[in-house]
Amino acid sequence: MQIVDRPCTEVLLAVRQRDAHPPLYYAALRLWMAASHSGLRARAFSAAASVATLVVFHLLVRVLLEERWALLATGLLAVSSSQVFYAQEARLYALATLFVTAGWYLLVQLIAGKRLERWPLWVGLALQPLLAQLAAQVQAALLLCALPVEERPFSPHLTLARLKFPAAREVGAFLAQPLPTLPAIAVQEFILFESRLTPHGAEHLPLHRFLLPGSP
Repeated sequence: MQIVDRPCTEVLLAVRQRDAHPPLYYAALRLWMAASHSGLRARAFSAAASVATLVVFHLLVRVLLEERWALLATGLLAVSSSQVFYAQEARLYALATLFVTAGWYLLVQLIAGKRLERWPLWVGLALQPLLAQLAAQVQAALLLCALPVEERPFSPHLTLARLKFPAAREVGAFLAQPLPTLPAIAVQEFILFESRLTPHGAEHLPLHRFLLPGSP
């Protein structure tokens, strides 16, 4: 409280001389206490940071686990002794916990690239020369149109399903089933689709149809 009540230049000097903690907490607390300089309001700042930590932590666990486990983990964090203790202290630890939790959430989102709730189940195909030639022609056409091309190597596959929170035992039982024999089919056209992942599943929107020579 004594540090926060000083002018900004004196706050930085006091933190540098007497406090080993970064000055961001004191700057944020100074803005928080602009309307009232009371100990209760200073403690309320830590309480607000603690509540925000619970929200971000719940979002973090939801990326990795089901909703029920996210609620359970958040509940355990809410009643943990350290979380309750520092939520009542006019110190920086509640705010630091919020920043660390938010950092982990952003890191998991960055690594995942998308929600991990739905895992694709796909079958890889042998790369035939004609298929590789077709992929190369598509890449060349994109370059001619000044469109971005896929940087990853071409990997032909068929997506069979997108599984929500798949269990290893269930996936293993599915893969252990004998694969059906697929009859030969005559391909008469190609369809360019745009795939959009939504909370309700993937949506595939046909953009254009390309008829092959000799097609009716």
